[in-house]
Amino acid sequence: MRDVDNLAVRGLRYLRQLISGGSKPSTPKAVGPTLRKYSDPPPPSPVPKKMLAEQTRGARTVAETTAQGKVLQIGQTERSPASGVRGRPLPPSAPRRKGPVAASINASKFSPATAIQLTEIQQDRATLDALDPADALRIGASANWPSARDLEEIAARLTADGGSLLSASTEGLQETDLVLGIDIGSTSSKVVLRLPYEGSGAAQPVPVPVWLRADHHPYYWRTLLWQGGGGQYHLLPVDGSLLYDQIKVDFLSAVEDGDLSDPAILRMTAFVALMIRQSLGWFRKDRPQLARRFAFIPAINVGFPAASLERVGAQEAFRLCCRAAGILAAETCDLDEAVVRTVLSDAKANAADANREPLVEVYPELSGAIAGFAASTESRTGLYALMDIGGLTLDSVVFKLVKGRDEGPGYLVFAAEIHRYGAEIIRHWIEQGNLEGRATAALGNVFAGTVKQAYLKIGSRLGRNDARTEIPTLLIGGGRHSVPHRNAAQWTERSFANSMFAARLIVKDLAPTRQDMDVPEITDQNIGRLLVASGLSRPRAEIPTWTKARDIPDAEPQMTKDFSGLFVGAEQT
Repeated sequence: MRDVDNLAVRGLRYLRQLISGGSKPSTPKAVGPTLRKYSDPPPPSPVPKKMLAEQTRGARTVAETTAQGKVLQIGQTERSPASGVRGRPLPPSAPRRKGPVAASINASKFSPATAIQLTEIQQDRATLDALDPADALRIGASANWPSARDLEEIAARLTADGGSLLSASTEGLQETDLVLGIDIGSTSSKVVLRLPYEGSGAAQPVPVPVWLRADHHPYYWRTLLWQGGGGQYHLLPVDGSLLYDQIKVDFLSAVEDGDLSDPAILRMTAFVALMIRQSLGWFRKDRPQLARRFAFIPAINVGFPAASLERVGAQEAFRLCCRAAGILAAETCDLDEAVVRTVLSDAKANAADANREPLVEVYPELSGAIAGFAASTESRTGLYALMDIGGLTLDSVVFKLVKGRDEGPGYLVFAAEIHRYGAEIIRHWIEQGNLEGRATAALGNVFAGTVKQAYLKIGSRLGRNDARTEIPTLLIGGGRHSVPHRNAAQWTERSFANSMFAARLIVKDLAPTRQDMDVPEITDQNIGRLLVASGLSRPRAEIPTWTKARDIPDAEPQMTKDFSGLFVGAEQT
């Protein structure tokens, strides 16, 4: 009864204040068992006691020579006490990466509950940014040496002179196209070969030797590179060699730092060259009749994150790497640092030569992902969103698909972002004791930011036939089954309710069809991760063209109705 009386007294006191022109009293709000005023700062989210240091680029499982002068053997790891991560310690002068959410929340712009949630999301994203990818990876080197069969297979492919298919004289033979689509993932890579105008024209994924398989899949390559003591690069380990298992992440970091002489760029070039060389060697060795029957017109298409292609420096650096890799793949020499550096330098000097179509071309991974979908009757002109969920990275893109009558499909990229929030990173973060719901909120916040950024470009470009309230959201990549990532779209949709961004996000998995794939080594395994490489193995005329976000001007501000004439101003009284 006393509680009711107290409530009545407080209500009367509040009414008197309103009548007298006073402001609303700051009443405490119950939060669980404690009381906290609205004006009080939100409680901080739990943060790990020790933040992991900035990731250093370099070897992981077989580390560089240590201070004691020893080299670790396969399967061993060493943690540097100075850096807290595997590999060499971070120099004191090395720049630390700034997190993408360093700015603080202005609580006055949000309700108390929203301000608390946004603060928690910022703190969660900061801890995610601080994670060392090496700790999240599960694909590190096996403790066992590769089998003799695997060693023989790779050696046979590399010595089969597959590179001669790129440049050898084949007069008198029938000409036909040979297209190689390559998808370099952060944890797994895929290579698909296609003769589009022969037989069924089906895509043929290049099979993987057992020791190099990612997730035990016969067509998923572990993205690993080994470097021997003499600087030679290898797909399989040799005595005393160093392992590099973050080739893509290291490359993107090197490009962001603006250092084009970084060893990470050499490693990316060597890895692409070895993948091309062994793939063509496999074709010559395992498909000898086809290899001898035709004079091939080769084309090699390599995918790159759409967000990174928005940065001119990153795009040019990767294109340079891939074109140098095409030159190296046609040679039979060993690949070492000196050779790769020389070819890179020559490729840069000849980059302006546009007289002929390049052997190797770079496309957004998005182009490969939607190549089959865009050509199907299932697709339509309109606005789409896409989340490419890899092992270490998350790419989010908002684009408009355009299907013309006379020309092939194309698309306009309105916004594209890449973050190190892949499935393995999120899994590791949750295993540290963080809640799955908090991971979903952090990922949803990232995706919502991409959608908001896209609306700056969209404006009235959607047209009458585009449903602004319904956006198909395509999920691709090896991590697309991750629950926090799948729930991120729903979180974004809820957060946009009753706002100018309100839309229904319809989640749809995108995967290649079995009818378009020649996969004799599998029966019931998933082939979803082959989507990008399969799309890139199509003839270049069939790959959707794209317009970068930086080439699209911001839309005109939306007109708002003027209500000033409906009110009486001070000058009228």
